[in-house]
Amino acid sequence: MEQKKTSWRAFETEAVLESRYDQLLHWGILLTRGDAGEAREIVHDLCLYLILTKTDFNRISNQDGYLYTSLRHVYLSRMTRASREALRFVSIGDFDNVHFALSGRDRSGSVLIQNDLRTICGYSVWRKEASKGFSYFILHFFHGYFPREIAEIACLPVSAIYNKLKSARTELKEHLSAPDKVRPIKQGSLPLPRQSPIVVPTPELFQELRETILQARRGACLPEEDLLAYYEIDAPVPIPCELLSHIVSCQRCLALIDRHFRRPTLKDRDALDGFDRVLNMQHLAQGGTDRKSVKVMFETMRREKERIYHHRPQSLFIAVNTRVVAFHDVQGIQSALSIRLEYSEQPNCVEVFSEQQIRLAMIAIDSLPPDGPERLTQQTLLSDTRRLELNLSFDGLGLQCEVVYSDPEASTGIQDAMEELRPSTLQALVGTDQPSWIKKLISTLVPSPAMAWGLALAFVACAGAYFMSYIHQPRLDASAVLNQAVAMEAAKMAGATRHQTMNLIETTSDGLVLRGIVETWQEGQTGRHIRRLYDLHHHVIASEWKDKNGRSGVSIAPSNTEIDAPARQLAMNDLWKQDLSSADFRALGGKSIRVSVVNGEYKLSATMEDDNKPRLLSAVLVLDSHLNAVGEELYLHKDSPIRELQLLQTGQDYQPSSNVPDSVFSNEEEGMGGSPVDKGDASMRDRSKPNTNTQLVQLEIGALYELNQMGADIGDPIDVVRAPDGRIRIYGTVADNARRSQLLARLETLPNQQLLTIQLNSQSSLRSAAPSAPKSTVPTTSVYSVTRTEAPSEVVLKQYFESKGWTGDREKSAVSQFSQEAREHAQRALQRAYALNRLGTSFTARELSAANPAYQRQWARMASAHAFALEIELSALNDQLSRIIPDDHESLPAHGGEYANIDDPATLARATERLLHKTQELSRIIGGAFASGVVKSADRNGEPLLTHARNSIPLREAAAIVSFTQRLSHLDAHEVRPSDSKGPLRHRDEQ
Repeated sequence: MEQKKTSWRAFETEAVLESRYDQLLHWGILLTRGDAGEAREIVHDLCLYLILTKTDFNRISNQDGYLYTSLRHVYLSRMTRASREALRFVSIGDFDNVHFALSGRDRSGSVLIQNDLRTICGYSVWRKEASKGFSYFILHFFHGYFPREIAEIACLPVSAIYNKLKSARTELKEHLSAPDKVRPIKQGSLPLPRQSPIVVPTPELFQELRETILQARRGACLPEEDLLAYYEIDAPVPIPCELLSHIVSCQRCLALIDRHFRRPTLKDRDALDGFDRVLNMQHLAQGGTDRKSVKVMFETMRREKERIYHHRPQSLFIAVNTRVVAFHDVQGIQSALSIRLEYSEQPNCVEVFSEQQIRLAMIAIDSLPPDGPERLTQQTLLSDTRRLELNLSFDGLGLQCEVVYSDPEASTGIQDAMEELRPSTLQALVGTDQPSWIKKLISTLVPSPAMAWGLALAFVACAGAYFMSYIHQPRLDASAVLNQAVAMEAAKMAGATRHQTMNLIETTSDGLVLRGIVETWQEGQTGRHIRRLYDLHHHVIASEWKDKNGRSGVSIAPSNTEIDAPARQLAMNDLWKQDLSSADFRALGGKSIRVSVVNGEYKLSATMEDDNKPRLLSAVLVLDSHLNAVGEELYLHKDSPIRELQLLQTGQDYQPSSNVPDSVFSNEEEGMGGSPVDKGDASMRDRSKPNTNTQLVQLEIGALYELNQMGADIGDPIDVVRAPDGRIRIYGTVADNARRSQLLARLETLPNQQLLTIQLNSQSSLRSAAPSAPKSTVPTTSVYSVTRTEAPSEVVLKQYFESKGWTGDREKSAVSQFSQEAREHAQRALQRAYALNRLGTSFTARELSAANPAYQRQWARMASAHAFALEIELSALNDQLSRIIPDDHESLPAHGGEYANIDDPATLARATERLLHKTQELSRIIGGAFASGVVKSADRNGEPLLTHARNSIPLREAAAIVSFTQRLSHLDAHEVRPSDSKGPLRHRDEQ
């Protein structure tokens, strides 16, 4: 979009949209061909997205063109929403709140959905007495509180709330799938939830659920001053489970807390806000638009925007021209998803959705280069410093789409523990501000002064006896704890090298939060070390090193690298060089050290000498139960540009120094030559390739081959990528710990282990909230057939099986089995196409030619196996459809044309991309033909749709790739030659 050079006055996004609402509605009616209700829906969706992303209309010269184009894309995307939902079904308990759960088409009118909501409500009310996570879930899902507000109620960091919510949802899904198996320990029997055979109006259902929650209140309310005392102290302590359970079921207590924090009370919160919007739209569709109604709608939009602002996606989907081309589960602090598309058609719009069909980014493409820009970027800022970036780049081959989602709170639980490890002030609170009920009790028990004196003397005697026994008890000595931790640390470092990774969080004097990642390698015997500072994109910002001879230096990334200003600011001070260790903490020289024990962990607090550390006021070190340093906080003087530093350990291991290659320290142990910064710039450029590219290529092929031999390259969601720091990163989630151990054992046989970063999680380890639940290879998901409409294929299938004389249950069973097999063939074909495309596009022809012949053979065998399996699935699907659809010459496999000319990896890469695109389209068509309720009535003519499906099977492309890969897999090693030799792998793009 053309950018204005001159600055207009600042228009707020909402004001611009409100002033243009009538024009947007007019365009919407034109796009929907007179459907006023649908027009208002797409206008609402567009306005909601623009408000979320805070679109700056000052920078858009042609606002009418921008708004109309965006509205048209939203309309087209809305038409294909059902096909996106068919890609991944979301359990009702996985939605953020009741509003999202009931917002899908026909969800609010389903008996199954409404009864599941009753089950979820009843189970949560029952479990909240013993689990804080279900109190958080009720506040979030049913009451409409945001996670940060829940954190304020619970007196905990928001990251702890997210972890507990996740555990509660996991347990809920297990309960919905097997209600008789999930039984928490030490809790009574679960009451049977009320079920209804009929659909009730949504407001009536919501009122029923809220009454169920409020009627579950137990115990008497605390007096106002006693309740608010939890929130008025300087260092709040976590709210006990019993009190929290009472609060979530008590309007009075919630109102007191809400008024204390100056925010809406439960009465003012409408978790169903948005259903009124639907009624308003129906009213407006009948009676026209008035300004008052428009203002009400925009007020509703603002509240909906807040829900999306706090939404935490579990999966991300990239859609090009409304068609999903890639999706990926969100994992860790940062998740990246990228895909390359050829210009088979003009890309007009790229969108990013979450699994709940929430639009998080959208870029309209006006023109391709050279008429348009070569790069386009959209950034969406979300709650808790999260952000999502959509980057598009264009070259001569196609469109590269990349989505990067950053969630700094998605780290380990160490930060939660650190924020909870604060001095307990509960005793001080009780001692200095006696609750009124204690005063009443004392006045009742002591009616006369004589009795009061007697009780006082008895109290003094008891207190003296307790004091005498207390002073003879052994007290925990902070210095002794620290010295023991230092000694244990030194013992581990003897003859070993420590590898440590940490999250770095700095808070500046103006409130800006800077985040990075620190990696250190430290050799115990020689003292040499290297410390690298990364941004959240895993780009190296700086490094600090010391070699065996005592020489040291600091390297800073050159200014022309793609590192943002906040990340670069991390390297501008020396705090990132701070070691997370007991010895380093002792070296700070605190004048007084105190120790406290919470949940088996030790918290050491030190106050600094004024003349020793002029910038440092105090420091806190957290040790685990084995006296390992797991976290550290430094508090600096108010005049310092950095006020607070946090180091949170995310990984640590000790290796024999003889097993650690010198290449780990190689770049920085060389002499600096010139100035440290100049030499550092050169070393930073070298850091991206710590070893030769051929080593990385061979390691990547080897990793893929080992996963392939274990059936994990398509059976498990595991990615193998080359990280920006010059390593191979393997990450994903597997079924259980046994599967994880098998894969780790296989991957540990690979050479160059120092270049591997393996992050494999098991689903069983994520189910700690429901230990008695049975393990399964995939999370249990509830799938609903909502107001079921017949699949387009059912009429054709019924006619086919009736012609064979099958009727009744036999016919129904045959139709169901036929449909299921067709969908499974398409799904397995898509999995193979993804795996084949990864092999075809991850390696250039030059890289494959330079690789060792053994790795060339591994690559060829994998490509041949995936291609052959893909052809089998496509042929089986073609044979299956041929039983109900007459033969069509277009659907028959044939060799020839462009697909018969695959004779090198470069051509294979383009062919696999094309095949993946066509297999994705085939999967979409099969899903629409054999799934009920996902195709509009105008498109539900079964036979033409099935004919189109059969004609879309890319058998020719698959056969050509199979022919090439099978020839390649049977070659001898010496036959795989570089581009300047004559042989089977002659690379056209390099000649």
